[in-house]
Amino acid sequence: MKVEIVPLVGCPAAAIAIGSVIDVLAGRIDSQLCKQRFQTADYSFGFEAASPKDFSSIGESVLVNGTCYATSTEESSSDYEKVIWGSEFVTGGMFLLPKEAQPTHRLISRAPITFEKLCHAIYHGVQRPVAFVGICESETLSTMAIAKPPIDRLPIFENRDYYFPKPHQTLHGAYAFVMGVITSFSNDQWKVLNKQLEVALYNNPYDREFLLSSHTHCLVLKSEVTRIDQITPELVERCLHVFTDNTTIKMARLDLYTLDAVNRFYP
Repeated sequence: MKVEIVPLVGCPAAAIAIGSVIDVLAGRIDSQLCKQRFQTADYSFGFEAASPKDFSSIGESVLVNGTCYATSTEESSSDYEKVIWGSEFVTGGMFLLPKEAQPTHRLISRAPITFEKLCHAIYHGVQRPVAFVGICESETLSTMAIAKPPIDRLPIFENRDYYFPKPHQTLHGAYAFVMGVITSFSNDQWKVLNKQLEVALYNNPYDREFLLSSHTHCLVLKSEVTRIDQITPELVERCLHVFTDNTTIKMARLDLYTLDAVNRFYP
């Protein structure tokens, strides 16, 4: 069997949204977030667009083990396009799991599988909207990272050359920590929750359209780890958005968090 999913003791969780991917894609920061800094210790996991430094360096971001990682977009800094990290962050849009959330399922995948098929296995295995976190080894990992901070009201998809001056990159044989969220917008059973998930999910014109809607980020690691708690800044090489198309996973160990709500944070 390629994919094994086993139930655990956790219950469906209420995720947390600070800002929204809608604002990120529009290149704006909600006025309520402009003077806010958030503590990583308040959350278990998170991803989208943030910076542990300031708004001028906001980029692709992942939060794990009490550390916020981001690909810096501050061109004047020596850290430009490198991974920066810290114990607090600023953001215009971040999707997070609360400290009290417990995984409801565990997934083990031991043979190569396309990321599309893996997402389908996850969703159909739990039968509801779900977030996932964990360790994987890729055969191919199709990725990108914005090169400018989405803060000047320049919409991302209408300004492709500005935000993406370099071509998308496919990595081979990479070890990575991944976090993402999956749903089916065509399933009316989850109509209310799916509406809430629009803070994290969107149609990406740079990716191929699939039956499910998903959004995933990753930390590319310098070497293999067997547990999430082994991830430290010294091991993190890159922080990237992951495309579903052209990504194939060789091995994965994921914790799945089924969702029952998304609570919006307003300062």
